Amino acid sequence: MTSVSGHSRATQQQDQQSEAAKLHVIEQENKHGANTMDKPQNSNRIDKTMDTAASIESRVYREQVLLLFNQFQLAFIVAVLIAPIFVVFNWTDVNRGEIITWLIIFWIINLIRYFVCQHFLSFDQDNFDLKKWESYFLFGTAVSGALWGSIAFWFFPVDTIKQAFIFFILAGILGGSIVTLSSRPLAFKLFLLPASIPYIAKLIMLGTNTHYLMAGLLFLYVIMMFPISAKINSTITNSLHARFEKDDIVKKYELLQEHNDKSAEELQAELSFRTKREHKLLENEAFLESVLVTASDGIITADINGEILLVNHAIERDFGYSQQELIGQSINLIMTEGMGNKHDAYIKDYMEANGPSMVGRMIEVEGKRKDGTVFPIEITVSEARINQNIIFTGIIRDITERKATESKLKDTMQELEFAKKALELANNQLQNANTELLDQSQHDALTGLANRRYLSKVIQHEWFRNQRSKKSLSIILLDIDFFKEFNDDYGHQAGDDCLVKISRALEKQLSRTSDFIARYGGEEFIVLLPDTDQDGALHLAEKMRVAISNLKIEHKSSAAADHVTISGGVASTIPAPDGSCEKLISAADDALYQAKNTGRNSIKIAE
Repeated sequence: MTSVSGHSRATQQQDQQSEAAKLHVIEQENKHGANTMDKPQNSNRIDKTMDTAASIESRVYREQVLLLFNQFQLAFIVAVLIAPIFVVFNWTDVNRGEIITWLIIFWIINLIRYFVCQHFLSFDQDNFDLKKWESYFLFGTAVSGALWGSIAFWFFPVDTIKQAFIFFILAGILGGSIVTLSSRPLAFKLFLLPASIPYIAKLIMLGTNTHYLMAGLLFLYVIMMFPISAKINSTITNSLHARFEKDDIVKKYELLQEHNDKSAEELQAELSFRTKREHKLLENEAFLESVLVTASDGIITADINGEILLVNHAIERDFGYSQQELIGQSINLIMTEGMGNKHDAYIKDYMEANGPSMVGRMIEVEGKRKDGTVFPIEITVSEARINQNIIFTGIIRDITERKATESKLKDTMQELEFAKKALELANNQLQNANTELLDQSQHDALTGLANRRYLSKVIQHEWFRNQRSKKSLSIILLDIDFFKEFNDDYGHQAGDDCLVKISRALEKQLSRTSDFIARYGGEEFIVLLPDTDQDGALHLAEKMRVAISNLKIEHKSSAAADHVTISGGVASTIPAPDGSCEKLISAADDALYQAKNTGRNSIKIAE
C-alpha cells in the first residue's frame, strides 16, 4: 500500500508541475508575445497504446502461474530433504524394498517436476500456452500428494510413536504447501486431498481411541486450511490487481508526459514566429481554456483575500457548484468550518511571514459540497505575482476512492493476520496433542511410572552403552508380597492406592538421573541401574525393601509381616556381544523367585 500511495503522490506532483508550467508559459506570452498552442496531437496514440495493452485479468493469471513455478523450487528442496529423513526413521519397521522403491519413485517424480519448472522459467513465458503448462504443474502436484498419501497404506509403521512422527511430518508438509500452492486454489486442493485423506482413513481403520483422536485432529486441520488458502489466494489476487493498475497508471502518465514535452517544444517553435500581441492573447486564452476543460483534477484560482477568480469543470463536478455560483465568492464556501478558520489564519500568517508556507506542498484536507457532504481531497498550491498582486492556484483531487481502497487493504491485512494467528494456534494444539500422545504411550496410567514398552527401549540403549564403556549394568526386579490377598481383603481401589504409594516410595530411593524405574507387571516393578555393580544394586534394593516396609500399609493376610512388604531379585553383568538384556532380566527373575521361596520380604542375588 505504501508503494501505491507513494507512486500516486509522485504522479500528482508531476501533474501539478505540468499544469503550473503551462500557466507560466501563458504569463510569459502575455509579457513577451507568443502564439497558439495546438491541441494534443498524440492523444489518439496514447489511447491506442492503452487499448492494446494486455487485460489486467490475463496478467494476474500469468503472474499466479509464474508464482506456482517459482515457489516450487523451495518446495522441491524441502521435499528432497524430508523424504530421506522419513525413510531413515522408518527403516527398521517396514519392508525395506518397498520403502526404497517409494523413495526412488518420489525422487524421480520430483526431479521431473523440477526440470519441467526450470525449462518453463528459462524461456519467455509469453510464447508458452500457460493453460497447458499449468495443467502439467497441477498433474505433478496431484501425483506428489498421492505419493505422500500412499505411505498410509503402503508401509504404515506399527509403532504409535512413529505413527505420531509421520502425523507431525504430514501436518508440517500440508502447512507449508498452503503458502507455496495457494496462488492457484486448485493446485492446493490437488495436493491436500490425496495427501491427507488416506491418512485419515488409515487412522480410522486402526480403530483405537488414540487413532480416532489423531484422525479427528487431522480432519479438522485439513478443513481449516480451505478458508485460509482462499484468504491467501484473495490477498495475492488483490495485490496483483493493485500492482497492474498502478503500472497502467504509470505507463499512461509517461506517455502523457512525453506528449506534454513535445507540445512544449512545438509551442516554443511557434512562439518565435508570432508577432501580433492580440493573436498571442487570444491564443493564450484558448490554451488556458483547453487546460481547464480537459484537466481531470480540479483547478481553482483565488486572490490574497480568498476571493475565487477562476474554476474549471472538474471543480463543478466535484463540489456541485456552477462557475457562476463560485466566481466572486470566498474560498471558504467549499471548505468545512474548521478548514475555513485554518485557511484564514494561514493567510494572515503568510502575509506577516510568520508561518510555514504551504506553497508547493501537497496536503490532505476535507472539502464540502453544495449539498453539505464532506469528502477527502488532496490539494497542491502554487503562487504567482501579477502586477504586484498575489494569485494562488490550487490543484484539487478527489481522493475518496483511494481512501476507500486504503481502508479495504487495511481490513484485508488484518484478516490475513487473524488467519495467520489461527494457523499458529492450530499448529500449537497439534503439537500439544502429539506430546500428550507420546507421554501416554510411554507411561503407566495408574502409577505414572514408565511402562514396559518404554522400558524395552531404554534397556536396549543402556545395554549397548555399557557394552561400549565395559561397565556393569544391574537390574532389580521387585514384587509386592501376597498382593492378590491384599486385593481380596481390601478391594481393588485400595490395591490401586497401595500401588501408587509404593511407586512413589521406590522413586524417592533413586538418586541419579540415569537410574530408571518402570512398572513391569501387575504388582511387579523393575529398576535399571547403568554403571552400577552388584554391591551397589544390592544396597539400593535393600533400601527400597526397608522403605516399603516403613510405609506400614496394613496387610492382615500376609505371611511375611502384618503390613505390606516386597521381595526382590538382583542381577548384574558387564554387557557382552554374545549376551542380551533378556538374559539379565531372566537372572533377576530367578533371584526374585528364590526370595519368594525363602519367606519373602527379602532381597536375593542372582547366581
